[in-house]
Amino acid sequence: MTLSYVTRSSLQILFVGVLGLALGSVRLSAQLDLVFEDQSSAFDASDVWITFDNGGSATPFDVTYTPTGGSSTPITFGTYNSGGSTLTNHLSSSIRLSEVTGNRFTVNSVSSVAVFVSYGSGFSNLQASPSFFSGAPGADVTYQNFELTRTGGLGDQGNLTNINYFTAPMSIRSFSQGYMSGTTPVQSTGFSQSTVQIANRLAALSSSNSVSTGGTLRRYVGPSTYASNPPYPSFSNYLASVHASGVTNTIQNSNAFQTNGATSTTGTNYNFTFTLTSVVQSDNTIELTGEITTEVKDNATGVTTSGATYANADITISGTDQSAVDQIIYGQTAVPAALADDVTYGQGWTDWAAFVQNPANNLTDSFPEGVALDNLTLTRTAIGEITTAILMGFLGNVMVVDGSPLNTLPSEDWWKLDPLLAFDQIQSDPDNYNQWADVIYDASANGAYSIPFSDRLGTGPLVNSVQFNLNGTDYDIDEWVVGFGDPVSVIPEPGSAVLLVGLSVVGLALQRRR
Repeated sequence: MTLSYVTRSSLQILFVGVLGLALGSVRLSAQLDLVFEDQSSAFDASDVWITFDNGGSATPFDVTYTPTGGSSTPITFGTYNSGGSTLTNHLSSSIRLSEVTGNRFTVNSVSSVAVFVSYGSGFSNLQASPSFFSGAPGADVTYQNFELTRTGGLGDQGNLTNINYFTAPMSIRSFSQGYMSGTTPVQSTGFSQSTVQIANRLAALSSSNSVSTGGTLRRYVGPSTYASNPPYPSFSNYLASVHASGVTNTIQNSNAFQTNGATSTTGTNYNFTFTLTSVVQSDNTIELTGEITTEVKDNATGVTTSGATYANADITISGTDQSAVDQIIYGQTAVPAALADDVTYGQGWTDWAAFVQNPANNLTDSFPEGVALDNLTLTRTAIGEITTAILMGFLGNVMVVDGSPLNTLPSEDWWKLDPLLAFDQIQSDPDNYNQWADVIYDASANGAYSIPFSDRLGTGPLVNSVQFNLNGTDYDIDEWVVGFGDPVSVIPEPGSAVLLVGLSVVGLALQRRR
């Protein structure tokens, strides 16, 4: 059996968790035009389908398109009966792109929706999100997706998600009529390497990471997707080397949250910072010891004071079962329920959770009552911080950058290095980082998610969908152009001596006429 740890809901938490919540930043702006640009040499618009995944009736969702020769039509999700209950499909019906006027959809409001581009066919099973593995719904379809949130918050964003799998290079370019009359992107992200280049590197990582159905290569699957024993290197040697070196690190980051209904001038903003010291024991157990501190800002006065300090905010990731350790590191955003006993938390986390989950304290619903400690945003951020340190090769690293050894910097400073550094840029041993993530990071210049917390690094892979500040000026985003290139199905199976010319998505012209 397989299990994907990286879900759209976990990424949505990242948007509000790592980056914090914007204070009072909500705009009910005009629609976003979502335009698809076919950059494939092998598939034209008549053989490409667009499908929306709303996770089984998440709200809000308001998207329309105009069929060729028709009038504005809403995207809807049908229902099905299961055990006497009527449930909403995860997927909309797949729409052939050539039947969409101008290749354009109108997005009024969506929350953490996944949008799939599929080649050769649409999806027949609409009840569940498509699977990466043979024998499951959607696995026999060649597809790649991106994600989008646009609910009116000025910080709303989307991204290219390639953590779980890779099928085709994609790009996102955002435009605003207020910037260069809408002819030049406000933001752009995507892949600068061809399908062949990326596929060759991914195939070289493992002899069993590709999925083919019906004799067609569909995708390469990343290590975070496997519930056990991924066909990728273990981190055992890396952790053992950190233990042998005796190097410790300061694992530090923070999340900011408000009281419900707060604006920039009302309510209260809480910023929680964990500062933990990491030690790797002889059995590869990872121990984090330290505290959580609180800054409390009165939004009306702008005055910030010190809040509670939660001592003994320790985290221990047991090294008893190396396979479990690898799953937790590769999975990253949250600890799977089956491995809950492998991660324990000190009293400080329990005390902190009691505060943020107390309805009397009126914090945002990122801290709902009854949610397990493993699934609270700050806890996920802490797990993400230590696992990012391992996945990117920072843990125990004494490389000198700008006069400072990396191990003397708190972890949050690693993500601010200029130029960005990670993976093989700071490690000579490929066992000392996530090799899948390194390929995606290089191929997209960090423009696609290579691990769930890729947005820690610099500006990261996120593209704003409501407003973006460029050189000190705020621009309202009114259009996204999503480019898609050839899928891996057009190239030979791994090991073939024949190579086709791949397509570079981002290298295409970024200016256009509207």
